[in-house]
Amino acid sequence: MRVLVILLILILSLYSWTKADDIVDFEIEGISVGDSLLDYYTEEEIINSEKTIYPSSKNFYTLHISVDSENYDQLSIGVKNNDQNYIVYSVAGDKIYRQNPKDCLPKMKSIIEQFDDNLKSSRKNQYKHTYDTLAKGKSFAEVVDYNFPNNSAIRVWCNFFTEEVIKKYDVANGLSVSLGTNKWFNFLNNEAY
Repeated sequence: MRVLVILLILILSLYSWTKADDIVDFEIEGISVGDSLLDYYTEEEIINSEKTIYPSSKNFYTLHISVDSENYDQLSIGVKNNDQNYIVYSVAGDKIYRQNPKDCLPKMKSIIEQFDDNLKSSRKNQYKHTYDTLAKGKSFAEVVDYNFPNNSAIRVWCNFFTEEVIKKYDVANGLSVSLGTNKWFNFLNNEAY
């Protein structure tokens, strides 16, 4: 009987994942889009965390919080500027590749293969994004988006920044798996850089 219950739970959880049509159905390290960061961290931890302020727009910023995880080195969490509830618009698990950034690509491929098998109802878009305003367009990302009907998305990408950009903006090359709202990805794609 116990095995039957476990099997039933497993089947239902897999079924719900393959039928998910909204980003709030997913989580990274327990955090989902739409959550308040105050449910996971104190306001002091949030305020004292490392931040990315984007060069072309201040509408959103990203908090970086180190995690003890076998999958990720840190979480990057997108929040709206001046939001005292710290509502999550994006949550990403980041794996940093300082020594050999190209090592990111095989891990990305493995993640994409898993998503391809399980996100058949989403629209897949694979492309190279050039950061035009950073180091004269020499920094770029290899990106795969899985877009949902409400325009939220799962994005998997590997960043390849020049040394100049890494030093100037204190960023790192690496792999990110991100869950984000339409507002978040519109900001990243059209305003941030």
